[in-house]
Amino acid sequence: MAMPDTVREFLASRRTAIEPADVGLPPSPVPRRGKGLEQGRAGQVSDQVLTAIEDALRLDDYERQHLRALVEPRRARPRPARPEKIRVRAGLRTLIAAMDPTPAILQGPRFEVLAWNRADAALLTDFGAMLFADRNIARTGSSSPPIP
Repeated sequence: MAMPDTVREFLASRRTAIEPADVGLPPSPVPRRGKGLEQGRAGQVSDQVLTAIEDALRLDDYERQHLRALVEPRRARPRPARPEKIRVRAGLRTLIAAMDPTPAILQGPRFEVLAWNRADAALLTDFGAMLFADRNIARTGSSSPPIP
């Protein structure tokens, strides 16, 4: 993965190669600054923004490939699709059932209730009577469904 300094250095080196007059701009009475462009923050850069930067800096094909190679590992990766229902191993179900009369539930990574024992059903709610999509403690704010 490219370090932020690598992206920043590359952009700064390409920017110094272009004078304002090269792109039809008049000379400026104040010093040039490019801090926004040269910060190297490339984590959420779209293809359109990269193309605009490549065009503005007049990068050749090799330089364009190099910039994208520096930025690509840092782009946000899409989250994998979450499975609709997680399968619970029989051994875990047996363990939870064996904990009765102590209430016990097994939650997934997104607070979905995956398994529960008889004491939990008596104390909180009967998750077996609910649709799987409704068995989420974080979504309802508690482990029991709302009272109608």
